[in-house]
Amino acid sequence: MSETSNRLVGNPVRRSGIALVLALGVLLSPTFLDRSSRADGPTLRQLLERYGPVNRWVRPGAKADRPWRFLVVGDTQHNFEVHRQVAERMSHETADLLLHTGDLVGSGSRLTHWQQFLEASKTLRAKIPYYPSLGNHERFFQYYLRLFRLPGTHGRYYAFVHKGWQFIALDSNRLYGRRGRAQLSWLAEVLARHPRGRSIAFFHHPPVSTSTRVRMQQTDDQLTPVLARFGVPLIFNGHFHHYERLRWKGIQVVISGGGGGKLRRFGVLRGRPQKLVIAHHYVRVTVERTRLVIEAFAVPGGERIDRFELPVPPIKPRLLVDKRASRPR
Repeated sequence: MSETSNRLVGNPVRRSGIALVLALGVLLSPTFLDRSSRADGPTLRQLLERYGPVNRWVRPGAKADRPWRFLVVGDTQHNFEVHRQVAERMSHETADLLLHTGDLVGSGSRLTHWQQFLEASKTLRAKIPYYPSLGNHERFFQYYLRLFRLPGTHGRYYAFVHKGWQFIALDSNRLYGRRGRAQLSWLAEVLARHPRGRSIAFFHHPPVSTSTRVRMQQTDDQLTPVLARFGVPLIFNGHFHHYERLRWKGIQVVISGGGGGKLRRFGVLRGRPQKLVIAHHYVRVTVERTRLVIEAFAVPGGERIDRFELPVPPIKPRLLVDKRASRPR
């Protein structure tokens, strides 16, 4: 071995770096991921065999010849019984798809938590195409990526189109600072390719809330300008375990974090929300030609706790420029 090699191997910093790389390789290997996170719990393979496929997608190319609906829920972690009640109530709805705003489970590294989630939502997922987004509780996101079939190639964030509307799932754990550059660049590209005003984003951490109970993530500095530039009319978030509706920089924000997590009291309010309800709930959106009708329903009672409408502007035809005619002669 050369003197240079001896210096590299003998360097404690070098050794710790090599050990970290090897450890990560073991942790992310299929063999390790197939083991149970608890000695008496299920393995990933057992969950896939029992509950797979965990989710399915909408039929591509579907056209909106009549009004249609989609559902929204978030923060289903920790309370199995409440999540089961919310999922059962939603399973009676007629909807084309469901969006989850993150925190599906209490700990993304524990397969027993994933088993509880899959058991509580099995009837709902079998009936309605299910599209999740990453929350802060899905820390060990490799199980999330192995369980769910997600569109695109990025995994942590993706987009799909249904009946003329584009739905964009973002990873708000990595939406700020240098880590968010690639995702924000991708977001601008997918928004630019779709008609203005026909995209809806859903992600875990809201850019704004009137509650100071939970520390806000820094999602607003770089994200909101991109959404506003392309005319995104509506976003859905979770993280806060309540229902809240408010306007933010021209965008309608709906916080739906009442899918099962422990309900929390509010701290000092910053501003005045359009609607604020502490209740377990889910949201139903009816898509019509000229408007969106958004309704929220409490669980287990089923009473409607909010209803509002958003106008849908007509699609403006894109101007096609003849590049040959624009060339100087």
